Amino acid sequence: MGANENRAGTICIYKMFLAREKALYQALNKMKLQDSTFIGYFWAPTLDESKLLEISAQYTSVRMVCHH
Repeated sequence: MGANENRAGTICIYKMFLAREKALYQALNKMKLQDSTFIGYFWAPTLDESKLLEISAQYTSVRMVCHH
């Protein structure tokens, strides 16, 4: 593997990292501050509801409400 191929691989990794960070901040910027709580809405498949509730239950500061 040449130096240029290695640099191209590194650039690709950085691009993927930056895209993920950008998506995260776009989601966070959609949250609204209400009193001292951040409120956010998201869509997830109904099939994943029980798994999401299980994961969110691990965090005392997270409350998740499902609407069908």
